[in-house]
Amino acid sequence: MASCTLFLEQYVESTNTLPSELQRILATIRFLDEKSNALRVAVAAQTEALVAMPVQGQRSPEEEQRFKELSSQVSSMQQQLLQFAEEKVQLGQQANDLLQMHNEELEKVGAQAPWLRQGRAGRRRAIWPDPT
Repeated sequence: MASCTLFLEQYVESTNTLPSELQRILATIRFLDEKSNALRVAVAAQTEALVAMPVQGQRSPEEEQRFKELSSQVSSMQQQLLQFAEEKVQLGQQANDLLQMHNEELEKVGAQAPWLRQGRAGRRRAIWPDPT
């Protein structure tokens, strides 16, 4: 009984941090989503500016320089978007791993449930004997 109690205490202690860890992960994903959305708007605006520019060969030297700058900025922002997406996937995997670990622990507790019920029933009988 003592080992089971110890096991349950350890499980309860391990779940104390679960909500805060999940909260932190989800808040970080939300933050990355907001940054990604703002960056997508900027990419769309700069892409529209690129499309509106004259075609190659018809641009002035200043327009050519501006085209290269915009193209470079769009490429850089797309790399950032990819990086944010990869970070969100990693955070999602961390949350999944965390939940799986706690689920496995809960299944271990469930496997102990018959033994726990027997122990609890034994205590009840000691306090309230059967009426027969």
